[in-house]
This record gives sequence, structure tokens and C-alpha cells, in this order.
Amino acid sequence: MVDGESTITGLQERFAELDEEALQKPSNVLPEFDTDAGAKGLQILLVAMRASPHGGNTLISTGQLKADGTFDGPTPVSDGVYEPVLDSAIVTDGRAGLAAIRHGDKGVDLILQKKGESQAGPQVQGVPGEDWDPPFDVGRPAGVEFKALQLGLDAQGRIALFGLSTSGEVWWLYKRPPQAVPTEVTITPPGTQTPITITVDELKPADPPFSAWQKLEGPALSRFTLTNNADDRILLFGVGEAGGDVIYNEPKTLNAATPADWAGWSELTPGGATPFGPVTASIDSVNVINLFAVDHHAEVSHSSQVRPGVRKWTGYTRPGLVMDGVSCLTCGLDGNDNVALAAYSSGGTVWTNQELVAETGHWTGWQPSVKASMVKALSLQFAGDNSLVLFGLAGAEGEVGDVWMVGQAGPTSSEWGATPIKLLDGVTAMVAQRDLRGMPE
Repeated sequence: MVDGESTITGLQERFAELDEEALQKPSNVLPEFDTDAGAKGLQILLVAMRASPHGGNTLISTGQLKADGTFDGPTPVSDGVYEPVLDSAIVTDGRAGLAAIRHGDKGVDLILQKKGESQAGPQVQGVPGEDWDPPFDVGRPAGVEFKALQLGLDAQGRIALFGLSTSGEVWWLYKRPPQAVPTEVTITPPGTQTPITITVDELKPADPPFSAWQKLEGPALSRFTLTNNADDRILLFGVGEAGGDVIYNEPKTLNAATPADWAGWSELTPGGATPFGPVTASIDSVNVINLFAVDHHAEVSHSSQVRPGVRKWTGYTRPGLVMDGVSCLTCGLDGNDNVALAAYSSGGTVWTNQELVAETGHWTGWQPSVKASMVKALSLQFAGDNSLVLFGLAGAEGEVGDVWMVGQAGPTSSEWGATPIKLLDGVTAMVAQRDLRGMPE
């Protein structure tokens, strides 16, 4: 275990570094990275909760060793014990961040990658946290327990964390920006040898580094997700417990600090085949947000902004029909920033669909791509050659299962690997994330 005082000091230093780096960037722009994954060797990071024989789950990660999709063995992220609730996102300086719920007191931990060109996971096998900062306890609202988390980066480059409570409430906190603190400094003016003391405003890390948890008032939700708008503001999407409509909420300003800075929950678009089930969303190559939801007919409904950044949406359409009953859905971006979809059907098949031309809504159409059984979670990322990689978590709800992966034969190819590759076992939750630090040499 890490000494408590040194842990706090280390975390304060890490958040101070994040503050200093954020000050070097335009305030309303997300950090930009070279997306030429083949040239830079960017890897995919797979993070999972593995069931512990002593109760709860341990948090583990594995990363690509080679551009062909070879993964390292799993290694622990921390020595904490967690619930099977997990989310990840890229934070201010390009490292991955994780959010997880502790098994004991149900508080939330935020965990960031350490800097450096190294593979995901601890550098010393079996030693928790060698490549991760110690967990930072952001707590939970009094009397509230979360059943889902969403982690993101807002328009000011701040880490933003959202929790969905067991009663359907949405709570939010964010990393506070640096503060101007009056500081006395001693200088010797030119032309004199007499020092003087003056007071200047010095930017210092906020203390505490995160805001308090704040509730975004609105109807109770059964599930939620998020993505970023064209101007980098976060958009939250949820499914209402009453009626099952898709609703959404977004901040009205780039530097939202209180719930009053949010627009409030609104119906996305009327006429949907309610009640909706799983939802997922992504911005595309023309900076339009696309929302996908499993509808009452167990098909995938699609709505998108009529123009980038506006609060007006198209009516629901379908990017083809699966005709086999969809129960699990995910979306991601390919190497050309076009949206890709994967869905699991009751017939034991994972279907894929890839956007070819965003402006005209031209899709490949659903195609059966992977034979699999009892898939309860899916995740899509793109590999070093811009082809897609699909990850699946098998197993009945509430039980452990295996994580497998299968790769696309090439960018926009209609062919996928014939046999999924098993990566992890005993898993209760998983998420795949881009790792912008690069693969090990």
C-alpha cells in the first residue's frame, strides 16, 4: 500500500501538471493528436473488471504489443476492490482515465495513467499501479449510490464525471480550473540594488481539485451515455424510465460550473418506437452527432443533428434492419472518423454496419460478422492500419464471462476474422480505449 500523505502529495502534483498543460491549450478546444495510428504506433487499451474469489472485482488492463493486435497479459491497475461498473476516456494530456465504483463504501475512484512511452498496465508483473496514478477518491453524494458512470472531457479540457444513481438521478462533477492566488514576491527593480516586495496573481491548482457532486434535475433515467458536440461541449443522452423516450441535455456555456448552466432535459425527436433500450452516440466526420438506440421492435433507430452543434434533430430512421432482435449495441469511429456500429442479436450473431459517406447517410448495411453466444457488452476501436477491432464480453447478466476480440480484414472491409481471440476470462465489465502514448518499442 502507498503511504497516505505521499499519495495525496503525488496526486496534487499530477493535477498541477494537468492544470499547467491545460493553460497552454486554447480553452475551448480538446487536445489534438496525430491520428496516423500506423505511423505513431497508437495502441488499443483494454480495461476490465475481473471477479475476485473474495468478493467484488479487481481492475485489470492489457494493451497491444504489436500493430497486428497482439495483446499483453493482463496486469492490475490498482489494489482496490470494485463493483462491476466502469468507464474510461482520454483526459487533458492524452492519457487514459478510468472511473470505477468501490465495492465497500460505493464511492467513486478516478485513476489516470502515468506519463511515459510504456505499455498499458504495470511494468512489473503483478505489482498494482506501476503504470497508473494512485486512485483519487471523488466520493459520492450523501445517501446516493451509482449504478452507471460516464467519464468525459468538456469544452474547457476539464475532466467531467457523471453518475447515474439507483433511483435514476444524474449527478455531475468536474475538475476545477487553476485559481489566481495573490502571492507576494520580492524583486530588485532595474537601476537599483534595493529589493522590493510586490503582490502578483499566481495561477495555482484548485484546492480541492474537483467540484462537489451536483444533481442535474430532470426525469428519472434507466440508462445514459455521452459524447462531445462540434464545439466540444458534452451531450448527455438518456432513456426515461417513464415512457422510454430518448432525452438529452447539454451545457449552455463552455465553462459550465453549476446545474443552472445546463439547458435541461429535452425529448430528442418525436415519433420514436418507444420504449427504447440501450443507447450509444458519436460525432462523425462532418461534426454531426449521431444517436443510436435499440427500439421497441428490437431494431436500431438512428437520429442525428440537422447541422453541427444545433438543438434540432432528424426524425428516427434505420441504417438497415437486422431482423433478428438486437439486445446489445455499441458505436465507434473508424480511422476516417466515420461511425461504425456493432450489435448482438438473439440468434447468436454480432452484426456490423459502417458509415461510408456521412453527408448522404450512406451505410454498408447490417451484415452478420461474428458468431458468438450470450454477448452482453461490445466495444469498437480502430487499429494501426485504420481497420476496426471488435471486442465482446460473453456471459449472462450478473455472471462472469470471457472477453474476445476479432479484427476487420482491412479498412471498410466487409470481412472479419473467422475466429474470435480470447483475451480475458472471469470478467464482469470491460471497455476498450485508445491509448495515445504509443506501443512499446
